[in-house]
Amino acid sequence: EKREVQSEPIDVSVKGKPKISGFSVKSELVVKTGEDATIEVEFCANPKPKQTWNIGPVGSDGNSVELNSRTRHGRFVVDHLIDTEVRDCYVASLRILGVHPSDSRSYPLELVNEHGRDEYSVKLVVINTAVSQEIFIAIVVGGILTILLFSLIIIYLVKADKCCNVQEKKMSESDKTDVESCHSSTVSGHTDKTVIPPD
Repeated sequence: EKREVQSEPIDVSVKGKPKISGFSVKSELVVKTGEDATIEVEFCANPKPKQTWNIGPVGSDGNSVELNSRTRHGRFVVDHLIDTEVRDCYVASLRILGVHPSDSRSYPLELVNEHGRDEYSVKLVVINTAVSQEIFIAIVVGGILTILLFSLIIIYLVKADKCCNVQEKKMSESDKTDVESCHSSTVSGHTDKTVIPPD
């Protein structure tokens, strides 16, 4: 006869230092000036570690500033660690509100628990759209001025050409009148002399 004994369920828990997943984490984030940037780093650890973001030198004093969970410094905000669908895995995030070109740099994250630590840096690239708009406006204005200048040159050349044609017409008409007047004077005078018109 077969007998079975069931014991209480055993909960197996793996403990370890934080481990950042290099495959699912971006090493660079590109945003436009004025947009909000969210830098996210996914990792696994047990127990849940303490996160520390180094936001670099902020302000006039030039001292490096570090932020932990649920802290804020000006436009820089660090939220709580977010649980993922995988057990003991989380997402650390740093939000930068209304980014400036001066925010372009690397933002290191340090994760520490009782079993060890891990670090990861994400580079933020801020595209200065104000310069792009200025260049675009300069190109449009330059194009319009060039078209206007060419139009004025063409109008001038067309008018100048008409003036020249009018003078040539006047000259050729006056030559005709001279010839006709010579011819008419010959006919009206009934002379036998033939007058040769001048060249």
